[in-house]
Amino acid sequence: MKDNRRLRFQAAFEFNFLLTIAFPHAEVVLSEVITAILILFAHWVGDYALQTSAMALRKYKSIRWLTLHVLVYALPVLAASILLLPWPLAASYVGANAALHWITDFCTSKIAHRYKENPRIYFPILGFDQYIHALCLLGTLELLGA
Repeated sequence: MKDNRRLRFQAAFEFNFLLTIAFPHAEVVLSEVITAILILFAHWVGDYALQTSAMALRKYKSIRWLTLHVLVYALPVLAASILLLPWPLAASYVGANAALHWITDFCTSKIAHRYKENPRIYFPILGFDQYIHALCLLGTLELLGA
């Protein structure tokens, strides 16, 4: 059993070594991919898993509920950011994305509510909302040089 683990470790090490020779920037790209995956997962947790029904149903008509949703949303994004970025950069990143998330949801929740009875329009609006969020999350990483 020990030999099997050692062989797998050795094979993984050799593969990584060959990968870095063949693709010198592969480690950087992999790091960026992992960062994007963690940030987008944190976004999913904040925007879906932690959003209550009350938040989802009331944020289109109440700034209070929208703000509460964004504050709750920011918590997992903050947790992921602290793991990935130095503190001042993490704080700036979360602040910028919380503001962008608030603006995006302010607009898209009102439009989506207007078309809630028409799935052909409603679901593309929700998809576009998520597209905007992903652009903001990944774009601000790039702008902040993270």
